Amino acid sequence: MNTKERIMMESLDMFSRKGYDAVSIRDIAKAVNIKESSIYYHFKNKQDILDSLIARFEAHIAGLLENTNMPGPNNHDGGEELVMDHYMMDSYLFDPFCN
Repeated sequence: MNTKERIMMESLDMFSRKGYDAVSIRDIAKAVNIKESSIYYHFKNKQDILDSLIARFEAHIAGLLENTNMPGPNNHDGGEELVMDHYMMDSYLFDPFCN
């Protein structure tokens, strides 16, 4: 995992546990074990980190919704099952980013 990814994942964890306002750039830098200036190399500010997290989540959800209409194998009634169940389990419910 590269530094930008580590910043995002630590920020997500800290925002989830403490709340956005309670987390500082200094807190994030300490959690990632980097200098504060390194965060500014990847992000403009804390809001930019949050915006990046939201954009990633939105892209993930868009992928999930895109795959809800994919037909799967025929079920016992002769109709088609949706691939949603497998996709949701594998790509959403077990994804540490979403959880």
